[in-house]
Amino acid sequence: MNGLPVSNKAPGDDDFAPLRNVCAHLNAFHAYADDGSRSVETNHYCGHVNDDVRQCLLYDSDESNARLIGIEYMITKRLYEKLPQEERRLWHSHVYEVKSGMLVMPNRNVPSRAWDLAETREMRQVVTLYGKAYHLWQTDRGDALPLGEPRLMTSFVADGQLPWEEVERRDGRLGTDYRAKREARKDIEEPEVDAENSLSPPPASRSMALPCIIDDCCAPSSAAAREKKGAVSTKTAPSSRDTTAVEEKEAAEGGEEDDDDDEKEEREEEEKEDDKGDGRVQLVRVDKAKKKTTNDGHDHENDVDDGLLYDFPPASRLENNLPWAVGFLELANAGDFAANVWNEVPVPQYAMVLMAFGGTLAFLRSALRSVSFRELYNEIINRLAMDILMGAGALLIAAGTFMAMGGGNERVWYASNILSGYLGNTPLALFALVNSSWAGYLAYTAQRHVRATRSSPASALVKRRSRNVQVFCLINGTAAVVGGVGSMLTATRWWAYVLLAPVVVSSIFCNLWWRRRVGYTRARTCFSSVEELLSDLEFAAWADVILRKSSSSSRPLSRLMADPSSLPEVLRWLRRHHLLPDVCVAAANDPHLRPALVASSVSASDKSTSELDLGLPELLALPAALHPRLLDVADECVGRLGALHFRHRERFLAELLGSYSCVGGRAPDVEEVEK
Repeated sequence: MNGLPVSNKAPGDDDFAPLRNVCAHLNAFHAYADDGSRSVETNHYCGHVNDDVRQCLLYDSDESNARLIGIEYMITKRLYEKLPQEERRLWHSHVYEVKSGMLVMPNRNVPSRAWDLAETREMRQVVTLYGKAYHLWQTDRGDALPLGEPRLMTSFVADGQLPWEEVERRDGRLGTDYRAKREARKDIEEPEVDAENSLSPPPASRSMALPCIIDDCCAPSSAAAREKKGAVSTKTAPSSRDTTAVEEKEAAEGGEEDDDDDEKEEREEEEKEDDKGDGRVQLVRVDKAKKKTTNDGHDHENDVDDGLLYDFPPASRLENNLPWAVGFLELANAGDFAANVWNEVPVPQYAMVLMAFGGTLAFLRSALRSVSFRELYNEIINRLAMDILMGAGALLIAAGTFMAMGGGNERVWYASNILSGYLGNTPLALFALVNSSWAGYLAYTAQRHVRATRSSPASALVKRRSRNVQVFCLINGTAAVVGGVGSMLTATRWWAYVLLAPVVVSSIFCNLWWRRRVGYTRARTCFSSVEELLSDLEFAAWADVILRKSSSSSRPLSRLMADPSSLPEVLRWLRRHHLLPDVCVAAANDPHLRPALVASSVSASDKSTSELDLGLPELLALPAALHPRLLDVADECVGRLGALHFRHRERFLAELLGSYSCVGGRAPDVEEVEK
């Protein structure tokens, strides 16, 4: 084995995708459930199955020759409470492991203060989780092989059980200090433990929460900790909103009376916000042929074949739908090439052909532009101003270029020169000035976002978003200036068209960059707190990675949530992550579900209604026999649209967090998020 490469990967092997999901390393001492006098130092290498379940490979050391000695699973309290009583006896709490300072996350190359803050924040999540661990190899008694049956392990629950001399030796080797960690974690609230059923005899077992130090593998796991994206070193694995709800509930039960009242009010406000509107969406019927030509991301193969489909009303949400043809608008600057270069009488025949082509092209580019609903100032500058100024310039250039073909007439010749010369190019130059100024402002604002969120757990996500915006602004702004100067020179200098060649290329690049790296589609959104914003940003980043890595044959909801077979749970999850409207569209166009949904819609008077008002009540009111079909539709919708949806949602939330931080001065730092 020592002669193999670090990856231990032979030619032709797969990418070991399951192992690549490992994103954190924890160290703790496990105790045998049937023998509290025996304990084993255990290194946990953990990943996330979904938002509520984590799994860990257990090794006897962190060296390259470490032996795999067991496995452990971790679940949220919400799932634990659904287990039968007999099953609960196999699970243990992690409260003592966390509070005693025994559970640590080894740190090798991150500044200690930052790591300690991240570790403490993770411990707030771990303390609420239940673990189930089995050891297969009893290395503590010197076994050379994994012998006998698997042994159930548990966690220490009180002082006097744990061999602290072994913990001190571990600390000396790893450079940690359990006493300092115990002090740092004294403010972590202890959740109420199911002492009657949970496994708690001797010592402990645990491996869980962890700062993600690999790539985009970590799943979010707590409202306060779901704030960093997977693609950053030193990221902490977040936790689910269910875990957060448990923490809030337990904090309210264990705190003082005043704190109870405050937290109760906060929870009521959050529940009110979460339940507001029951996720309703209004759909309108559109022509099936027209809808199939749109880039809506929906698969219409199984839709009702009546010539009509349900879709969102126009301008009901912001859309990343910048037409690809806009990338060729700079060709309008060059449409008058033939008219200006061959500015002579009589006009050569071959020049007339080029003039006709250029004039028609400029006219079509003007006609193809459309104004879409987007963030206000981007819309005004990049759409409205472009439509007005470049559209006017393109029309003038097109008219002048067509008139140049009749250059034998002196008046027509003069008019052609004016239209395709300075007059036609002035709006283009004016737009270049406005566009470059706006690009500079956007780049400056993006840099402000980076500075304002520097101490935030989500700083890496905001920085990545800002850099993408700045790349767009740099190239687009530079091209606008060069294109504006070149457009004015083309009236009298043929060589100025050479300047427009890179402008045309950069315009196409900026169009693609905007649609694939900057723009986003989103529905109307509101947040009750910056912590909720951080939490949703983290989850969106993680979900995008998970869905892109999932195979086409897998059921995506099973990777993202704990109970994908429960219709109420699935619908609640979809509403929370703003996917319910898309599922409503898919369900309304499904031949099996449409009749029942139309009949149950509060606004439907007959099956030919032009509008359909759907929400959670209508979906939950479907006959039980249709529930499996609705779950399949939801799974198919998430599989088809989920990755793009969460990618766009990450862009929007990163932009929103940056804007919030600039307005409010800065985003909450790690310590504030802990609190």
